[in-house]
Amino acid sequence: MNDGSCIRLRPERANYVRSYDFVSAMTHDGRTLYILTLIDGYTRERLAIRVTKRLGRYEVIEALADVMLYRGIPEHIRSDNGPEFVAKELREWLVKMGTETLQIEPGSPRENGYSESFNGKLRDECLSGEISYSLKEAQIVIEKWRMVHNALCSHSALGYRPPAPAACSPLVPPILRSQSMVLIRIECLIAHWFTSLTQAQEIAETWRAEYNESRPHRALGEKTPNEFANEIAASRDLIGSRTAENSP
Repeated sequence: MNDGSCIRLRPERANYVRSYDFVSAMTHDGRTLYILTLIDGYTRERLAIRVTKRLGRYEVIEALADVMLYRGIPEHIRSDNGPEFVAKELREWLVKMGTETLQIEPGSPRENGYSESFNGKLRDECLSGEISYSLKEAQIVIEKWRMVHNALCSHSALGYRPPAPAACSPLVPPILRSQSMVLIRIECLIAHWFTSLTQAQEIAETWRAEYNESRPHRALGEKTPNEFANEIAASRDLIGSRTAENSP
């Protein structure tokens, strides 16, 4: 049995085993897009999806380094035997980082099961249902899917919690620890092009007002933030008036 197999080396904790793989897609006019996917095998979090017209060993190093900056350095990283993953420069760089490489047996994609499962969901839920007219559009659509999947889609292996909350740690940016912050990235920041500071302020403020006015929350008894705030204010006013009436 290969040392990189999912059975032989199961993820025991976050940052213990990460897996990465390639997926390909096409724009509406037939141009090929190369997609690098990176997943934490323990938290099931989709750490990165890099979409580009070219993915070589140096682009792979750049993508891995970006994730390491805010997620830490993994103990192991699993991949197939593609030329980008077995490149000398990449392997030497991972050794310097302190990460052990795990290459699966040739022709045995099941040994990289976490990546294979993730790539299947990416294709079924996103790539097969979207038509991209440019690289930038594909990057925006796929990144939005990644954010939604991490923040809102439950996973049986995590006790039916979504991956991102299960991965919360001091290494995770605080912006990802709040559902409202995830939503503003998905619905506002990623979905719009800002040409000026004023435009960004106006769009973000419009989103904030709509969110507070019309989004009920289970944690607030299915009330919107504004409704809940108004109830709290009314309760305080009532308590204050009764206190004044009972004072000598």
